[in-house]
Amino acid sequence: AAAGEGPMPQVQPLPTPTPSPVAAPAAPTSPYGVELATALSIIRRASAAAYSLQADIVKTKQAVQKEDEDGTGFGVSPVTVADFTVQAMVLSALRTAFPNDKFIAEECSKNLLGAGKETVSAVIDAVSKFPPPPGGDKPQVANGGSAKGGAAHVTMGKTTAVQVLNQWADRRMAERKYAQEVAKTAAAAVSVVNTPSPSATGNPTTASTTVDNRRSTTVDNRRSPAASAAGLTEKEKAAVSVCEALDLGVSGLVENWSKSGRTWVLDPIDGTKGFLRGDQFALALSLLDRGRPVVAVIGCPNLPTCCSPTQTTGLADKLRVQHLTAEKPGMLFWAEKDQGAFSIALAESDTTKLTRLQVSRPKERTRVVRCESYEAGHSDFDLAAKAASFLEWSADPIRMDGQGKYAIVAAGEAHVLLRLPREGYIENIWDHSGALVVEEAGGKVTDTDGRPLDFSEGMSLNPSVKGVVVTNGALHDEIIAALKEAKYGDWSV
Repeated sequence: AAAGEGPMPQVQPLPTPTPSPVAAPAAPTSPYGVELATALSIIRRASAAAYSLQADIVKTKQAVQKEDEDGTGFGVSPVTVADFTVQAMVLSALRTAFPNDKFIAEECSKNLLGAGKETVSAVIDAVSKFPPPPGGDKPQVANGGSAKGGAAHVTMGKTTAVQVLNQWADRRMAERKYAQEVAKTAAAAVSVVNTPSPSATGNPTTASTTVDNRRSTTVDNRRSPAASAAGLTEKEKAAVSVCEALDLGVSGLVENWSKSGRTWVLDPIDGTKGFLRGDQFALALSLLDRGRPVVAVIGCPNLPTCCSPTQTTGLADKLRVQHLTAEKPGMLFWAEKDQGAFSIALAESDTTKLTRLQVSRPKERTRVVRCESYEAGHSDFDLAAKAASFLEWSADPIRMDGQGKYAIVAAGEAHVLLRLPREGYIENIWDHSGALVVEEAGGKVTDTDGRPLDFSEGMSLNPSVKGVVVTNGALHDEIIAALKEAKYGDWSV
C-alpha cells in the first residue's frame, strides 16, 4: 500500500472447486420460455449468416467507418455488411414474433444508406440468403392474453415493406415523429438504390457485391405485380424493408419505454475488429422486462468447443492463439432469469446435448484466468495487470473480442473479466447482454464500485459506471479492492 496507508489485506487461499452439475434443460414452463426459444432460433440463424459473411469481408478488409455521435463510443469505429445484415434479420424476426415489444440496437439506417448503393445491395442480398424458417422463428403458442404482453401474441403474417410503413404512420401515439422519420428513411432508401454505382475508388464494397452494374440495373427495374401496385421495384422494397428493420433499434428509447416495457437489446456483431481480423466476435441479444434482464443469448460462431462438464477443454490455451484456423464449430450460450445458464455447439441439432454452465474456482492463485478486450484502446491493460499482480495472479490474460468473454467466465474456462475503459467513456447496454449468463452460472457482475448494472436508463449505463467487473463470485470483492489499490493506492477507497 502507499505510504501512510494501512497494510494490504492478506491474500486468502482459494476455496476448493466444486464439480459442474449434470446438464439439464431450462424448464419448458418457465416464465420466458417462448421468448428464449424464439431468440435461440433467431441467433442460431443469424450466427450462420455472420460466419458465412466473415470470410469475404476479411479477404477484402472493407468496412464503413462509423462516427460516434452519442459520445459513448471510441470515436470512429468500423461497421460491416454483417453488422447491418444481422440487425435487420434479428429485429425483423423478433418484431414478427412479438409485435408489442420494442428494441434497442447499435446500428441504424443512416449509416447503411451513407455507405452507398453497393453496401445496401450487399445487405439486401445477405438477408435474402438466410430467410426465416416456414412459419417464422416463433414457436406456435395458444392465443390468449399474457400479463407481460409478449409470449401469447399471435404471430403477424408476412407484410410488404410498404404495409409496414403504413402501420407505423397510422399509430396514434408519441411515436408519430418516429413514424415520420421512418417514412423519410424509406424515401432515402429508394433514392440510394437508384443512384449510379460508385467507381472502384468510391464507397466500400465486399467481394460479394462486385457485380455487372448494367445487369443489376435491369433486374432492379423489373416489377412484380405486387411491386408495380406499390410503385416500387423489388430492390426498392427490399431496401425499405431493411432500413425499417434497422431503425426498429431506436423504438425502445421512446418515452423511456425500456424502463417500464419489454425491450430486446441487440449488438449484431460485438467485436467488429475481431470479425475483420477473422478472429472472435459475438452476436449478443437480451430481453429486458421493465429494465431487468430476463433472457440472454450469445452466439459465438468462431469459439472452439468448450464447456464440457467432465473434463478440462484447454480453451484458455486455444484462445491465446490469435488467429484460430481450425476447430471452429461455434458455440451458443443462453440464460433465463432464475432458470440457469446453458450452452450447446452451434452445429449441434440434438438439443438434448446441451451443458449447464457453472463458474469454476481454481485451486491455486497462479491458475486464476482473467480475460480482457483484445484492443488496448478498449480497456486499461496496465491497471488490470497491476491489480492482478497484487493478488498473485500470474497467468497471462486471454484477450479476445466480443461478449464471448462473458461466456467463457460462465463456462468456468476463465474466472475474471475486467473492462476498464478510458476516462469519460459511457458503457452501452448492448455490450453487456452476457451479464445474465454469468449470473445464472453462479458468477457476479458489477461496476468497479461493486454496484449492480442498471439496464433501465436507455441505451447506456449510468455515466457513473467507470468500468465493469465480471467474476466467478468468489474473487469479486478482492479484485475490486485490488483495482482501487492499483489506481488510488488505497484499499479502503
